[in-house]
Amino acid sequence: MAATKRGHRLAAGILFLVYFVVLFYFLFFSEKMGRTYSERAYHYNLVPLKEIARFVKYWRVLGMKAVLLNILGNVAAFLPFGFFLPVFSGRCKKFWRTA
Repeated sequence: MAATKRGHRLAAGILFLVYFVVLFYFLFFSEKMGRTYSERAYHYNLVPLKEIARFVKYWRVLGMKAVLLNILGNVAAFLPFGFFLPVFSGRCKKFWRTA
């Protein structure tokens, strides 16, 4: 039984590592996500919720589709953290601690 649990944690660890590397790439290096060099240095927004607030504020200019895509994309991108966290941390087994 303990070997099975260890195998599940190892598989979860490998999946989390792959997920984290892919997420890191898309957040900081992906040219498809607007991180291209066009005669200036790379720029990053590291202020939490700043971009979402900007999308909500200018939803009439950007369109509701862009706003929903941004918000749902953020939820989908970071949802796996909620699944992996209870696997690695004994303190986060309950829903409210994870949330």
